[in-house]
Amino acid sequence: MRIEKRVNNLSSQQFDDSRQFYRGVLIAFITLLLVSLVQSTIFSFGYANIAMFFLLGLMLAAIFVPLHKMECILGYVLGATFFTGPVMPFVGVVIFSVVSVLSHLCIKPLFMRIKNVKKAAS
Repeated sequence: MRIEKRVNNLSSQQFDDSRQFYRGVLIAFITLLLVSLVQSTIFSFGYANIAMFFLLGLMLAAIFVPLHKMECILGYVLGATFFTGPVMPFVGVVIFSVVSVLSHLCIKPLFMRIKNVKKAAS
């Protein structure tokens, strides 16, 4: 639903742009699906420290990549559900989604505003 809404909000875009948008959605979904599958497999084999580093890596990636999008959350939850059940992945989702939302919707606009003010002042 949300992905469809984002496609409909693309103003005056061509068919190729929507295909590129869907390709990005698919890449984000598959990437987080694979990351969560690897993380869950490592955790199931008893290497909890390495799985924790995967979560820290996701938090670091969430600063630069918008991981709070629906396709990323769905990919992560579906991948981790096979090994840990449906409840545990939501802990990881909450952590990296909060970091992603704060960095993309709060901190990034603040930095852009500061950058524009400095440009206007000079």
